[in-house]
Amino acid sequence: MVVLFVGRSYDSRLEEQGESFDPDDDIPLTFDLVFRPYAFLEPGDEVADAAGRPCNFDDPWNWHPFDGAEPHEPTWPLTLLAHNSQADVKATKAAAAVANATRNGFHQEERARWSAMARANPTPSVNR
Repeated sequence: MVVLFVGRSYDSRLEEQGESFDPDDDIPLTFDLVFRPYAFLEPGDEVADAAGRPCNFDDPWNWHPFDGAEPHEPTWPLTLLAHNSQADVKATKAAAAVANATRNGFHQEERARWSAMARANPTPSVNR
């Protein structure tokens, strides 16, 4: 696990950044999750945006629309199509959570909220 300093963003292009720690080294550590953007989604989830355009969620700043077109980020509200590689999720709590969380707002708002709390800006994915 890598811990970044306040104001620093993870950059997948860099080999070394932040500080690492070994969870097996007997040094007591406590972590408090303050905010995780798109906490209602898991990597690999598939969603459809407001226009019905399907895309894959890898992380909050790394979306892969099935059509490959821009913009990569979906337009809210989102509909969960597949969760944990299971296609039939319409009646699950996960689908309701996604619909409820994205009923109002938009991607740029979620990004701005994270940036304000982390005092940093997300680094664009190199996979695009």
